[in-house]
Amino acid sequence: MVKIDTKGETLFGADKDHMGLCDIDEGEPLYGRVVEFFSAFVQQAPKAVEVALRPAAAQTVRYANANLRTRSSVSSFAMKSSGQNEPAIYTPESTLSNVTSQAPLDLETGAGEILEQQVRLPFSHTGSVTRNRNFYGRIAELEAIDCAFGLTPRPAQEEDEEAEGFATPKTYALSGMAGIGKTEIAIEYLYSRRDRFDAVIWLYADTAQKMGAQFSVLAKELSHVPVPDSVDDVSARDIVRGWLAAPAGHRNEHGQAVQADVGTWLMVLDNAEQPDVLYEWLPDQGPGCILVTSRIPYVKEGAYRLQRGQHLEPFAPSVGGLMLSELSGRGGEAGAVDASRRISDVLGGVPQALFLMSACIREHQLTLADFEQWYEHDPGQLHGFRASMAGPQTAHGSTIATAWAIEKLGKSTVALLRLLSVLDPDRISESMLRGTETEPASAELDVLPPDYPRQAAGYFAARSELLRASLVVRNMATGELRAHRLVLDVVRLQMDHNMLYSTCAAAAVLLSRAWPYVSGTDPDRNQAWRVPEAERYAPHICRLEALLGQAIRDGRYNGTATIGRLLCSYGWHMTERGAPARTEALSSLAQRILQKAVAGGRAGDEDEDEDEERTTHWLGEAHHNLSLAACHTGSSSGARDAEIWQDILRGRIAKYGRPADQLALATAHNQMGICLARQDRYEDALRSFQLSLAGFRACTDPPRFSGTFPAISISLLCLLLRRPGQAEHYLMPTLLEHERHLGPDDTTTTESGHIWRAMGHIRRGQHRFTEALRYHERALTNIRAIVGDKHHFSGDSFYSVAEDLMQIGDLPVAIQNLDCAIEAFTAGPHRDAQAARALWTKGRALRMMGNEQDSGQLFREAIERRHKLVPGDRRSINELSDNDWTSLVFYWSR
Repeated sequence: MVKIDTKGETLFGADKDHMGLCDIDEGEPLYGRVVEFFSAFVQQAPKAVEVALRPAAAQTVRYANANLRTRSSVSSFAMKSSGQNEPAIYTPESTLSNVTSQAPLDLETGAGEILEQQVRLPFSHTGSVTRNRNFYGRIAELEAIDCAFGLTPRPAQEEDEEAEGFATPKTYALSGMAGIGKTEIAIEYLYSRRDRFDAVIWLYADTAQKMGAQFSVLAKELSHVPVPDSVDDVSARDIVRGWLAAPAGHRNEHGQAVQADVGTWLMVLDNAEQPDVLYEWLPDQGPGCILVTSRIPYVKEGAYRLQRGQHLEPFAPSVGGLMLSELSGRGGEAGAVDASRRISDVLGGVPQALFLMSACIREHQLTLADFEQWYEHDPGQLHGFRASMAGPQTAHGSTIATAWAIEKLGKSTVALLRLLSVLDPDRISESMLRGTETEPASAELDVLPPDYPRQAAGYFAARSELLRASLVVRNMATGELRAHRLVLDVVRLQMDHNMLYSTCAAAAVLLSRAWPYVSGTDPDRNQAWRVPEAERYAPHICRLEALLGQAIRDGRYNGTATIGRLLCSYGWHMTERGAPARTEALSSLAQRILQKAVAGGRAGDEDEDEDEERTTHWLGEAHHNLSLAACHTGSSSGARDAEIWQDILRGRIAKYGRPADQLALATAHNQMGICLARQDRYEDALRSFQLSLAGFRACTDPPRFSGTFPAISISLLCLLLRRPGQAEHYLMPTLLEHERHLGPDDTTTTESGHIWRAMGHIRRGQHRFTEALRYHERALTNIRAIVGDKHHFSGDSFYSVAEDLMQIGDLPVAIQNLDCAIEAFTAGPHRDAQAARALWTKGRALRMMGNEQDSGQLFREAIERRHKLVPGDRRSINELSDNDWTSLVFYWSR
């Protein structure tokens, strides 16, 4: 009922009616507050009265047609009703206002002396702030401030309204992380636009103590009556606000003081990090403009009177590179443009970092290449660099490492920030970070730092502190955070090795709870829905790999079973995405971690009672990944890893008797068949695929479609061995099962596409080319929808469609599909055989159309690739047959 939301307001409960509200007993909470208020009032009253009761006639310039306006608690209308000629009582504000005049100003009777007591315009209160002559860029930001302050036209609906004859100051807030250039923009704006204002004022707004001291000095400069050195903060604030509300002053023209028509003023409140302090001192009347700088995103928070502004972002690499090149004086070096952009990118485009590193390059007489080498080797040392030639930009943090005052953050905030520092900075899922809330006491979470905010309230508080420091940005629509790379680099480099390893282990636990696990034996593999989910979290796994990989390979860190599982599952995902080389790298690291976990009894790093079952499962999957990746890259046949996987599965079957391991063993037979086919042992491969198919059928209640891949492989090998009847016999039941459950136009799993492509091959082998084309087109539609145009599976399908079109005589469309196939095969490594064959086939198509010149060029490109694959075969293009090109290609892609 009585709340009015004024600053400093405190509410007290009172079980009284209106008549009894003024009866305050000594024991009531309000009693102490009232005593405190009147004690302070008594102490401050003599100072306020001394200023308020100074003789007005000798000290106040009176202007005609001016109105008295007051805002303080001291009345300025006392004794007016009596009609007696008693002296009026003036407040600190009213002495500065345009007070009622008894007579026009007589310029021949000492008026010059009176004018001299006023503020001399243009007025400047900028303290120690100096203009940065090396200010770079930010033109758009400066122009946006101009627009907000009305220095350039803006839409009529955005104009500030004026009421009762006086203006409300226009405000604009610049926010962003430390070092992003907020203060430098404000300084440049003040100096470059100072001629557009009659008064410019710079105030450091980070604490109430600073504001009080600065307002006291400012009050003395603005008041044309003496202000005592002991003036209190409230009186000083009222004096300044009074002048700002109705500014008055004179200009010196030809040695004479001349009354000036006052226009506008500009006030900069720099580093306003405490909203309570800001609002206590923020002027609310007058024809002026207020520019606020702060790490707090006031505009994003919809703060009162700060709805206009912008959150500053780092420089783009091109802009940051130009700044670095110019400030370092290295623009004339060979390759300076590219090197400067690379350095700007690694520094995150943070202006302060670019300034400091430019100074480092100059002071150490480095070339840009020297700096890149030094930064790659020891970035922490450069983060601590202090420029000996101090300049304006060094005032806010003498080093990169100290710029963000991380040590001042709360413990839970620091714990959260450290965990963020080992993740990819761009898309950090908050659901992952808050994965502790459902079961905060889980033993799996014991690896988290003690200060990590496990509950919602603690997380919200820590996140709020990071947001207010502009160290992270939140996307509420997606529920994701984005942090600045350089900030995270600084945080991470301040950790020792043990803290880094433990933080990575903690991040892996949270990531493991969000990651959509899948392996080569999972019935849900090759599903379209998994792709966007996996891609959302994959950059974080890559970050852990980058931070820990070398230490694990060198034996300096063993990793944890959770990290091993993540790397292994991600390795399978990369197999599905057509990147077998990445699968090899990830899975070899996972295999090393999981092998040591089993050998060292660390299989259950989340729960001491957990046995090795889960870890040995993923160890087997790591060998599966390595075997399949070797077949795709051609680095080996992959048979050794397939054998190890089979041995692990047989041991698990004997120990645990799990049906899932029987299914996995059937998949392992399929993988061994692939390895044998890689060695051109086709009959042995057929037997292994048949073992796989029989293994799936022998399982009790096997998952749907579990025998799909051995059935496809058998059909492809039967075709290769010229047994099209057997091929159709093995594949048709699988095709019918898929279409019965998923339909003829399925785009949920690539298994459907592989089945249709194999059936297209069978129909082509039966010379039913039109049917073959329909199956191949369905396969292409399916696979493109799930994995995109650049996957080698898509390239295989484009090629199959092109072959059918050539058979039916549609050469122009065939060439279009061959172009797409060539683009897919040249988009990644380990596809040279497919690329060479596609180039040769396109050359044939062009020759059939009579284009000898272009076909010749394609034949030369094809033969060049073939010579790299088969160095000993130097036959010419005319000596090679269709089979010579097809035999280069792995059976699955033929």
